Amino acid sequence: MWACGVIEYTLLVGFPRFWHRKQMVMLRNIMEGKYQFCSPEWDDITEAPEDLISKLLVVDPSEPITLA
Repeated sequence: MWACGVIEYTLLVGFPRFWHRKQMVMLRNIMEGKYQFCSPEWDDITEAPEDLISKLLVVDPSEPITLA
C-alpha cells in the first residue's frame, strides 16, 4: 500500500516525494516517513488525495490502511 502512496504522489505533482540528491538523507526520510505537501504543487489539489496519500504513506506496518 505504501508504494501506491508514493506512485499517487508522483502522478499528482510530477516528482517523487522522497527524492534527495544525498542517498542517506533520502533513505532516512523514507524510513521516518518524512514528507510534506509543498506549495505550489499542492495548491490546486483537493484534500481527498492528500488524505489518501497520508493514509498510504504510513511507515509502521501495524497501522495499515483498511480497504473497507
